[in-house]
Amino acid sequence: MLARSIATVLVVFAFAACAHGGGSAAGDPAAVKSVVIPPRITQQQSVLRFRTRSPGRFRGTVEVPVDENGRAEIFRIRVMPRMDDLMRQSIEEWLQGVTFIPAKRDGVPVAGVFKMSFR
Repeated sequence: MLARSIATVLVVFAFAACAHGGGSAAGDPAAVKSVVIPPRITQQQSVLRFRTRSPGRFRGTVEVPVDENGRAEIFRIRVMPRMDDLMRQSIEEWLQGVTFIPAKRDGVPVAGVFKMSFR
């Protein structure tokens, strides 16, 4: 009799946990992850060659914001760890000859960030 009571209590707790747990993610639109594809270069007329006042080779990351139409937002370029005016000018000149495919979220063009790393 005691075993049957314990089994009944366990079954009740199991059903309560399932009902309170929210069920599967398939039925919840907020739980479904979007598929995001970052912007990509479609054409470039020249290779990016950094000109800089700093000694040595550049090692870091260049981030170029690209709007939903595939246009680079030149004035929002970020370079980590640092960037001098000559380096910014060389990136801006290179971007004039580059065409981007915009980022896409679930197949719809959206603004995104094109990233390049140099080691």
